[in-house]
Amino acid sequence: MCSSFLLASSWVMQVFIHWQLSLQ
Repeated sequence: MCSSFLLASSWVMQVFIHWQLSLQ
């Protein structure tokens, strides 16, 4: 359960970073 949460949070962070880079 905890590992899946970390996997989901890291995936969200990657998407957020790519989204921020695409805005610039």
